[in-house]
Amino acid sequence: MAELQRFNPLTKTLGQFAKYLGAELDEKFTDIEINGISSNAQEVSAGDVFIALPGQKSHGGAFSQIAVGRGARAVITDNAGAEISSQQHIAIPVLVVPN
Repeated sequence: MAELQRFNPLTKTLGQFAKYLGAELDEKFTDIEINGISSNAQEVSAGDVFIALPGQKSHGGAFSQIAVGRGARAVITDNAGAEISSQQHIAIPVLVVPN
């Protein structure tokens, strides 16, 4: 009978995300491990990056605080989302990418 082997899910660091996206990131945040990505703040799991995009009625940046409460480790957004997130004084890194 074959044994099941456990494995660790593939994780990336926030530094890898920033480099891939061409976003600036303070060096003290480069080693933060990221386990997943979500653009829905209500579905963020601990260790995810929250993608805050503009929507039809509101900007995803308005929901950054919810994502933080659910365990998001960073927010990736545009300039407008960064401004919204800064008004919420969230305590995780915000990566700004061009539109």
